[in-house]
Amino acid sequence: MADGRPRSVEDVLDALEDRLGDDDEARDAAVDAVLEELDGLRYAMLPDERLVDLLALLDGRVFTRRPTPQEVSAGVLAIEPDLDVPLLPFDAEVPFTGERTGAIILSDEDVPDGIGGDLAWGGLVRGPDGWLSDAASAACVALSLRDGRLDHAPCTPDPALTAPLAEALSA
Repeated sequence: MADGRPRSVEDVLDALEDRLGDDDEARDAAVDAVLEELDGLRYAMLPDERLVDLLALLDGRVFTRRPTPQEVSAGVLAIEPDLDVPLLPFDAEVPFTGERTGAIILSDEDVPDGIGGDLAWGGLVRGPDGWLSDAASAACVALSLRDGRLDHAPCTPDPALTAPLAEALSA
């Protein structure tokens, strides 16, 4: 499933059995391990009951967020509505590029001072120390998954793309 293509559970188990051959003990252990892994956050079940590897599917896709001054000063970004998709494969800890980690904040107790109300709804993602230092001077932050890790960079929206979109949405 590393190619990002959805597959049925039966297809996954059949492929595993094909690779392991007649070794019943190894096959049973591998099937149990696969089923346990499929029960985690990395894999999602589509409405047609096929499974998809979210890390493979989202690899290289770019998502943007226009951070508020409160988000930048607190070092967090609201997950809703922009960042829920790239964060689907993660539970509490979020691996960032450069062997750094961040966290998903879903508890009111963990929300930084100055962040509250609607901003904290849906959760927050806190990156490594200083991760939003460049965002104060940028119009938005681009986030993407690369090899299972979250990467980020300041970005500037292209007015040739954003103006027609804004116009269409306000019509």
